[in-house]
Amino acid sequence: LVYLLERKHGWAGSAEAKGQALLQMAEVHQHKLEDVNSAIQAFERALSETPGHRHALDTLQALYGEEQLWDKVIETIQRKLEVIDALEERIDLMCLQGQISTDELMNVAQAASFYDQALIEAPGHPPAIDALIALYTGEERYEKVVETLEKKLAALEDEEAICAVHVELAKVWRDELDNQARALEHLESGVDADPMSRDALMPLAAHYMDTEAWIKAMPLLERIPDVVNAEKEP
Repeated sequence: LVYLLERKHGWAGSAEAKGQALLQMAEVHQHKLEDVNSAIQAFERALSETPGHRHALDTLQALYGEEQLWDKVIETIQRKLEVIDALEERIDLMCLQGQISTDELMNVAQAASFYDQALIEAPGHPPAIDALIALYTGEERYEKVVETLEKKLAALEDEEAICAVHVELAKVWRDELDNQARALEHLESGVDADPMSRDALMPLAAHYMDTEAWIKAMPLLERIPDVVNAEKEP
């Protein structure tokens, strides 16, 4: 059957017909003969005739994954991105490239570049943002953590979420970058965004008390019982 399909490929008069014959050959190698290497070769030949063929690209990505050829998986995803327009699918594929770069290739710089590309197309995309923060935290690159959190902040509209990111930024500035002034700025911004946030209120009130800024501390201290009671309500 493979021989006949090879003959069919040779006789075909158009790239589409040649590609179809090679796709059939690839399917025979994959499912009938269970010959993964020959299937990969046939799918690659099919793509040389009909670049961007979605089924061939999807199958190649899966086969390269089964063989743990991770560089080839990433390369195949990149080829898919050249023919895919749907934004959600593009972002998912870029994040998958980042995940493979991290988990399988241990290449943080490459992973970061894929997540950055996702954020260019979809600013504030939560999985890409969170993955970048995890990467940079693991490498103790806290300036980049701050930069990424600020990108996350810029894309938010919900006041509680904005407050939570300000609190994260305050912790990084205080605990990792030893910049109390910047930490204070973010705590104050967090309270401005969500006046009932315990996570922002408590450390901000503690700072004001430590520095004997009683006029600033008192309104926060008076608010804390209301925050605690609100948390107890079902």
